[in-house]
Amino acid sequence: MTTPAKFFFVGVLVVGLDQITKLYAAENFPIIKNPGMILGINLPGFFDAMLIALLLVLFAVLYIYYFRRPSLDFVLILAGAVSNLLDRFILGYVRDFIDAGIAMMNIADIAVWLGIIFLLVTNFRKAA
Repeated sequence: MTTPAKFFFVGVLVVGLDQITKLYAAENFPIIKNPGMILGINLPGFFDAMLIALLLVLFAVLYIYYFRRPSLDFVLILAGAVSNLLDRFILGYVRDFIDAGIAMMNIADIAVWLGIIFLLVTNFRKAA
């Protein structure tokens, strides 16, 4: 399997796992219906959560296309954003069910955070 195919597989796996766990959690656990962004932040006016998620997805796709460098960090960010965007389009909110102490999260949020951490570590490592 080529590297782009592996990254595509990881992205599909993240989206699938997130959607399956959200369905399971909705049937078996109390979930939080989060109409806002991460940490439940609601932005006023045109700063709609769906618009920001769409821009994030567009940025990640353009970055991968422009630099022709698919990487695990951007795949995780993109897959997490796409999965939460599916919730926003279908339900109007994101289903959160994992209590992380400071916020309620889901698998997609964890993927985004891991992608950001990998991106920072990679860039700091290159800078050093």
